[in-house]
Amino acid sequence: MCGIFCNIYRDNVQVKCYHQLLKNRGPDAFNVTEISLDDNWKGSFAGSTLWTQGLNIKSQPLIHPNGSILLWNGDKYSDLNASSNFKNNITENDSEEVLYNLVNGNISYFEQITGPYAFIFYNSEKNELWFGRDVLGRHSLLWHVSQKSIILSSVAEPKSCNILKEVPSCGIFKISLTTCDISIDLFPWSHMIPKEITSDVPFFVKDLLYHNILGKSTDYYWTIMKPSENESALLNFAEGPEVVFPQFLEIPYYLNTVNKLKDLLFKSVKRRVITKPDFCKDCLLKNIDCKHAKIGILFSGGLDSAIIALITDNFVPEDEPIDLFNVSFARDQEQKYDIVPDRKTGKRTLQELRLLCPKRCWNFVEINVTQEELKDERHKHIINLIYPLSSILDDSLGCAIWFAARGKGLLNEKLYTSPTRVFTLGSIIGNGS
Repeated sequence: MCGIFCNIYRDNVQVKCYHQLLKNRGPDAFNVTEISLDDNWKGSFAGSTLWTQGLNIKSQPLIHPNGSILLWNGDKYSDLNASSNFKNNITENDSEEVLYNLVNGNISYFEQITGPYAFIFYNSEKNELWFGRDVLGRHSLLWHVSQKSIILSSVAEPKSCNILKEVPSCGIFKISLTTCDISIDLFPWSHMIPKEITSDVPFFVKDLLYHNILGKSTDYYWTIMKPSENESALLNFAEGPEVVFPQFLEIPYYLNTVNKLKDLLFKSVKRRVITKPDFCKDCLLKNIDCKHAKIGILFSGGLDSAIIALITDNFVPEDEPIDLFNVSFARDQEQKYDIVPDRKTGKRTLQELRLLCPKRCWNFVEINVTQEELKDERHKHIINLIYPLSSILDDSLGCAIWFAARGKGLLNEKLYTSPTRVFTLGSIIGNGS
């Protein structure tokens, strides 16, 4: 993912930009733009880029000829009502389409986006700052607002925990910079219940945004409905899954639901795989087409990673390998990695993949992590990347993703560093953490 940062300030109350933390999220390009917005406000915009789609690297911030500025960390995915200038053109960078729509005042454009994102947009013609996160809050964006400074950032150091908080993923925010007094407007998603929106920063609720996928809160009446007797009876079974699952699929409602989920999963993985640059990490700077592995999968051997691996196989050329990253953490000083459950299930599922997809070269990369290495990398990098999340589960997932994204391990008992630049995990599509 990319890193974005914005500081709007007056009276020289400027804060430092987290340059290195931003670069860690986007190693392919980094730029800073400093401007005077008017007699009162000045702005500092910084963006780092991780190149995962389009024919060329698109550095940030993006600056429109009229002076408007966009910082974008996200993936559009949906082409439901794409602008005519961009529709069905998968070689374009998402950020260009986002800028095009925002400059033309199309804030409802966000109603069509189904992918994860966080964005910051400065409208130079109206002297307004727009920002927000996707409807599910999948990408990070932190904020701090005072009467003399506005800070927005993808990342922050843990010592900033008393200052920077997470932007609520409840809608799109707007701040007018036409005066010295800051007031924040929120355009909430229509499926949200206004009284349940909480924030340390006060704001005024404006017009609703109706998300094409999630709809309104009233659309979710089924969440409080009790199942019918027939539906409940289906759950009272004594047979095994080999008997029960086919019975479920004979019922149109369940069959349609399964097919819809399958369709969405295929579209999601396909979008990530076919829009990536056709270079591995090692051949990127040489601009040479190659047959090295370009896609990796965080592979525990569980059902989710097995399904994602099978789906990915449909969209990667047969003559290219797919790297399966299997992370194993040492439990003690004896470092017996093969007894860890994920290593055992990973190897079993690998054999099934080889039977189902015999033409594919599956690189099973064993990533063995000592307790000392885990402690060291957690302190140096991981704690910064997962902030403001801090639970035990957040830490566990963050550590597994971090070591998988590095791609350093053993392949066929030999040291191996994966050349992949894009990897997938479970039902979530990732860009290298």
